Amino acid sequence: MLISDNIGYVALIELIQQGQPEAAFALLEQNPELADEIGDDGVSAAMHALYFGQRDLADHIASYKSQLSVFESAAFGRSVELEKALSHENKSSFSPDGFQPLHLAAFFGRQEAVR
Repeated sequence: MLISDNIGYVALIELIQQGQPEAAFALLEQNPELADEIGDDGVSAAMHALYFGQRDLADHIASYKSQLSVFESAAFGRSVELEKALSHENKSSFSPDGFQPLHLAAFFGRQEAVR
C-alpha cells in the first residue's frame, strides 16, 4: 500500500469524483498498479468508488488489488477475507476515514459481513 503523489492515482480519483467511470476503467487498465495506492486521506480508489456509488468500478478496482484491508473487506462484503483480517487486527479499529469494519459492512448493505 503506497501513499500516492502519483499523478495517475490523482487522475483516477478525479475521474471517480466526476462520475466518469468509463475513463476510470481505461486508466486502470493501463495502470493496474493504481489499485494498490492510497491517497493522502488514507482512502483507496476502490473505497472512493464505493462512496461515490460506482459499485461496478469499485469492484473492478478491488479485483486489481493485491490485498484488501479489513475495512475494504467489510465494505465489499468479502467475508472470508474479513474473517482472516479480523483474526489479526483489532476489531474495534477505525479506518482512516473514521469507520469500523461493522459500520462499513452495514452502510454498504453487506449482510453476511455484518454477521
